[in-house]
Formats: sequence, C-alpha cells, structure tokens
Amino acid sequence: MPMRLSLLGIVLTVTCASALADETYTFHESLKPGDKIACEVSSDDHEKTTTTTKDQPPDKQDLVTRQSLKYEETIIAAKDGSATRLNCKVSAGSDSTKTADMPETVTPSPYVGQDVILQRHPDEAVTDDFNGKADPMDSDLLRSVLNPDQDFFPDKPVAVGDTWDVTDKVKKHSDFEKGDKVKIICRLDWVKSVEGKRMAQIVATQDSESRSADQQVTKSHMESILLVDVAAGMIVKIDMTQQSTYSAPDAPVQMTGSGEVTFHGTAVKLEGDAAKP
Repeated sequence: MPMRLSLLGIVLTVTCASALADETYTFHESLKPGDKIACEVSSDDHEKTTTTTKDQPPDKQDLVTRQSLKYEETIIAAKDGSATRLNCKVSAGSDSTKTADMPETVTPSPYVGQDVILQRHPDEAVTDDFNGKADPMDSDLLRSVLNPDQDFFPDKPVAVGDTWDVTDKVKKHSDFEKGDKVKIICRLDWVKSVEGKRMAQIVATQDSESRSADQQVTKSHMESILLVDVAAGMIVKIDMTQQSTYSAPDAPVQMTGSGEVTFHGTAVKLEGDAAKP
C-alpha cells in the first residue's frame, strides 16, 4: 500500500444480526453523488540505505520526505456505493525533504487552491485533469482518494475477532507488479460505545515482497487501524505504519537499507450548511 492503503471518503452500514455474543455485522460502502467529505492526510517516510560498488567507498543515504493535504471531496458519480468520479478541492498541503547533512526544504503542494476532477475508468485506472506539474508522489497521494474502501470489507457478515482475506480485491487498485508476493488480512477488533458514539475498529495487516528490474528486493510489513463512527457512517481516523527492508544480493551494485512510513488521515462527512457550496 505506498499507500496502497488509502481509505478516506467511506460510508459504512453496520447491521446487527443478533444480540448474542456472536453478534455479526455487515459493512458496505454507500457513497452517492452530492456527498461532501472534508479530509486531512499526512505521511512521513524515513529511508536509510547503503550502496556499495566494487573498489568504491560505501555511499550512505538518510532521507526523510513528508507530505500533507487538506481537501474537500464532492462525489460526482458512484458505482455500488464506491466513488468513481469526484471533485477534489485542495485548500492546504505541503511537501518536504530532509537529508542527514542538509536542512529541510518545504514547498507547497502543487494542488493547493485547485479543484481537480478524479476519474476511475472501467479498467480501474485513475486519471485527473490537473494541468500543472506534480511529481509521482504527489500524484499517487491525490489519486489514492478514489481507491474503493469496499475492498477492505468482508463479503459476508462478521463477528468481533473474525478475519478475512482482501488480497485479490486490494491488488486490483494497487501498484503491485506481476510476481510480487502479497497477503492482506483484515480483522474486526471491536464494536463499542466511545464517548457516547458507537464505534468499530478494523485492522488491516499486509505483508509483501517484490523484486525490481535492477534486482532490488523489498520486503514490507504494514498495519493500518481504521476507526469507524457507526452512526455517522464514516471512517473518522486512519493510522498506518509500514516497515520495509531493502537488499540487492544478485545485483552488481550491492545495496541494503530500511525504511518506515507512517500515514494518518481523518474524514468527516459534511451535513446541512457545511455541505453547501
């Protein structure tokens, strides 16, 4: 999931099957045209690598990159409860980079002040109508808004403690390559009252291994915690942590390293006057 796991703008319906200990719940995304959602997301990526070339001293790199966006979504079209086209109005955001021996550089996100239309096509590709210049990290973050959060929900009712495999569904909307090894399992942790509101928590765990064209092997473990406000029908908070290791045992240039990515997001469905243009 380099964010393979973007879960903003979701609506859930949780129904009770019984009042017994084995009470089950059904989760289903149900966005519709006209819905407005206020979102804030931020990510922090810290990578440390050492590259060794024959007869050359090791090249060590320590890089931290950060991104943030604050925006409002307006759903234009939806299919089976998941948005397929929306307007994303970005009000704030920034990108920053820092290396071990250099001061941090901070620049505004290229999307600040823009209204960008995002479209998911029948082949699952996502495009946007932004006419400016954006680097791949910015583009990936923005386009991940359209990832169907329904991918992470079970296809049948589940009880607290139940787990379900969402690998095939998530891979359709991620940048995994053919041959990558990946497994994504979700678990319903609890459904309870928190500060007077009925909340649910789902945890998604992902383990993956990939090999690039230059023979770099990346192994990652990621855990995402989704907090759901049942009455509001929204995921109101997302916290994700991913640890990765890198190596190139079969490459002419030897490289080893590690990285950690954290991602945080909030989403609030706008109602009444707050939802007016």
